[in-house]
Amino acid sequence: MVMQRLHGRYGPGVAIYDISTCAFALLECLHHQDLMVLVDACSKGGAPGEIFVTSPDLEAPLQDMPTLHQVGPVETLMVARHLYPQTLPKAISLVLIETEGLEEGALESVCQQAVSTVDQQIAPLFQGGPPTPEMGRAQAKSL
Repeated sequence: MVMQRLHGRYGPGVAIYDISTCAFALLECLHHQDLMVLVDACSKGGAPGEIFVTSPDLEAPLQDMPTLHQVGPVETLMVARHLYPQTLPKAISLVLIETEGLEEGALESVCQQAVSTVDQQIAPLFQGGPPTPEMGRAQAKSL
């Protein structure tokens, strides 16, 4: 639901990719962007629907991962740092949504909070404050 709300929200200057559950698909999205914001579900023990914002430490050593099923976006970026350092974004922000115990009735509100959090993360890229859907439509019309 978050990805659906973000698609087309900011105009052509912001690319939205849905890598679904295949973290390695993230490698195809690396184009030395100014900023990459990754939105993902997590189970960090927070309150259901709680949103965490952090930056990944790509310099940290990779943890023991016995199977590919344990490779997520951060691990993929850590691998990319070694294999394709020239493609990494200049800055990376993780927007993580606590999904453990999240009830379906709260999903709408949590998705809106996640979209607002993404707005805040990319606001510095836009002059005059946080982006809005109206800004995206105006940018698309001006091209």
